[in-house]
Amino acid sequence: MRDPYSVLGISPGASEDEIKKAYKKLAKQYHPDVTGNSPEAERKMQEINAAYDELMNRRSNYNPFESQSSYNRGGEEEPLIFQAVQNYIRAHRFSEAITALSQIPQPERTARWYHLNAIAYAGIGNRMEATLSARKACQMDPGNSEYQELLQYLESGRSTYQRTYTTYAPAGGSIGSICCTLFFFRLCCCPF
Repeated sequence: MRDPYSVLGISPGASEDEIKKAYKKLAKQYHPDVTGNSPEAERKMQEINAAYDELMNRRSNYNPFESQSSYNRGGEEEPLIFQAVQNYIRAHRFSEAITALSQIPQPERTARWYHLNAIAYAGIGNRMEATLSARKACQMDPGNSEYQELLQYLESGRSTYQRTYTTYAPAGGSIGSICCTLFFFRLCCCPF
């Protein structure tokens, strides 16, 4: 399948409302009742439906506390401070992650710094500070889909957590999973 964003004619940073609006517009245009059951329109409608489903599934499964990827892009080694911050996040010690990040001088703060800062602030429930940091990360590295996903999550106002990844997943087997489940349950039931 083609890129779902290009199928719907929207940018990768599109909000959930923009995705829905684009989908509805195209669905009206290619609906079988409008096109007289044209095989070409039917194929296009299937492509539109698949693109919409994929984008909505990505959004509903996003979890800001569990990153999709490790930093090691192009062989670049992640700074030790970021590894420590990830460990704090993994252990749900968000205040300690923020303290560690604050030790990095302002001129040395990268897009990755702002991304981790956003996750840590979201963890303590400060959605406004988290959103500001996520925006800064996206401004500094606009092509990073992980940063874009976090910003979209924060701006959507959602408090559901479903996807699990290994980078920030809690260690400790089933006990860690139980703690993680209880933590996420608390967040789901008590919005930011």
